Amino acid sequence: MDERKLIKYLLKEIGWPQERLAKEAGFARQSNITGMLNNNKGGMRVANLIAFAEAMDCEVVIRSKLKDREEWVVEL
Repeated sequence: MDERKLIKYLLKEIGWPQERLAKEAGFARQSNITGMLNNNKGGMRVANLIAFAEAMDCEVVIRSKLKDREEWVVEL
């Protein structure tokens, strides 16, 4: 699942409209969110993904594929 599909999935799961995500993540307008979620020309900025995740009470985790499987939580 790519980052856009993940954010759309989370919005659906928690029952938030894009307007609420914009407000909670500190964006001026809902159209900013729509633009990012519908843009297929490139990846989403990591800072935006983290802001969306934190706004929806989630976290972004980096996990090593090495045998130690160490994890790091990414924060803004």
